[in-house]
Amino acid sequence: MKANKAFILPGLVVGLILAGCNQKAPSKNQAAVFRLFDLFQPEDLTGKVTLDDAGWKPGADGVRAREGKRLSFEIANIAGEQERIQVLSFIQQQWKQIGVEAKIRAVDVGQMWGNMLPKRQYEMAYSYTGRLPDPDMSTHYLSPELKPTTNFAGYANPEVDRLLLAASGTVDRAKRKAAYQKVQEIVADDAVYLFVYWLNNNTALNKRVQGYRPAPGYTEFWNADEWWVTK
Repeated sequence: MKANKAFILPGLVVGLILAGCNQKAPSKNQAAVFRLFDLFQPEDLTGKVTLDDAGWKPGADGVRAREGKRLSFEIANIAGEQERIQVLSFIQQQWKQIGVEAKIRAVDVGQMWGNMLPKRQYEMAYSYTGRLPDPDMSTHYLSPELKPTTNFAGYANPEVDRLLLAASGTVDRAKRKAAYQKVQEIVADDAVYLFVYWLNNNTALNKRVQGYRPAPGYTEFWNADEWWVTK
């Protein structure tokens, strides 16, 4: 199923986000250059054809069903952030147009991150992630038996494991780049996670602070050893 990111970006959260197509947001300072794979094709809602072919037929209420099972599921969302509710409500209405019922369930942060995600107690979850300066993706995509910290999808792929372990085991940037690009291709094809957007961050600095560089991850202190303060 798809969602119209072309409207979400300028229409709902104007100027606050960048289109998200994978785990790594655009950054000049990243240790590797990533190809982006857009899973949505925002100009087109072709889901009807796919669902018809798969045997999901519209019911009297417009919701599709197959063999007595309705195409209906719950999306868990962390409560309290209006931007998230707007985006989810828009996606919910788009899916309704093709006969898919999505019911939004508000949960608190502790419930989402303490139980639902790590224990995979959800049908679908709308949450967030961050990134470190290093482009390694092992925490999201290593197989569960290798004990990744945030593989909430329970994803397992031996080739991805091999590539990620090889990339983390070398300091050769060219080899790491090639491995991570291949991982991005595989997980995009497997549609492990659907990345909708990245939030833009703005940092305010006192003009006396020198040596600061925008963070290629969610930690602003990644190059704090290079900072100094003028008199």
